[in-house]
Amino acid sequence: MSLSLVQDIYNDVRYRTGTGTVTADTSVVSDATLLRIANKYFSRIVGAVFEIKEDLFAAISTKNLIADTQDYALDADSTTTPFGGGTVNWSVLRVEIQLDGTNWRVAKPTTIEELNSATVNATEINKMFSANDPKYALFGTDIRIFPIPTVAVTSGLRLFIVKRPSELDGTSNVLGNATYQIGKEFLDVLSVGMSADIFERFGQLTQQQNALAMFEMGIDRIKRQLDQRPKDVVNGLRAFRIDYS
Repeated sequence: MSLSLVQDIYNDVRYRTGTGTVTADTSVVSDATLLRIANKYFSRIVGAVFEIKEDLFAAISTKNLIADTQDYALDADSTTTPFGGGTVNWSVLRVEIQLDGTNWRVAKPTTIEELNSATVNATEINKMFSANDPKYALFGTDIRIFPIPTVAVTSGLRLFIVKRPSELDGTSNVLGNATYQIGKEFLDVLSVGMSADIFERFGQLTQQQNALAMFEMGIDRIKRQLDQRPKDVVNGLRAFRIDYS
């Protein structure tokens, strides 16, 4: 069976566990139940990929600079159910700023403790930092820019980030695309993991343990395969990194 849509995963799980007499049979295990289980194991697979090769989820996020505005909201994690909640959950690889609207500068990390004055006056802050050598600091879900931008610049802030993919939200989700970034060669591992929960639900504990063992073997296979792949060029961008995962 070719696994591409989430519905294909559901069909495969029902076939493995004997909980569906026909394709897309929802009479025994509903799609809503399978969706919750799918995200549980999808999250574990994504975690395994992050552990070995997080660069597979690298992306560039751009924001508009606003005059006299120092703080900018970071993109919320796209995971919303059931393991997310809109929190920031990714790594920052690099920050670039175009404070004058023309020249790009790589911003270096700093902390509020490094300010040599107790004042938070914008004029004083801008005296401490140069537009030719900008700095940034992360505070909760915001990124703070030093010096404070004095002009508006469209897409003047560029973040190189690693961000985990969206969680699944329906049967029509296409696995392996830009939204659900996981190799299709690993989708059988998702199906096997989900089967373990279905076996447990119906008291088939031997089958559950076998499925869990196969799932862990699948996770190990994912890690081995990813570890053999060459590192992506984004590794060369690492001037600084903060991990919120």
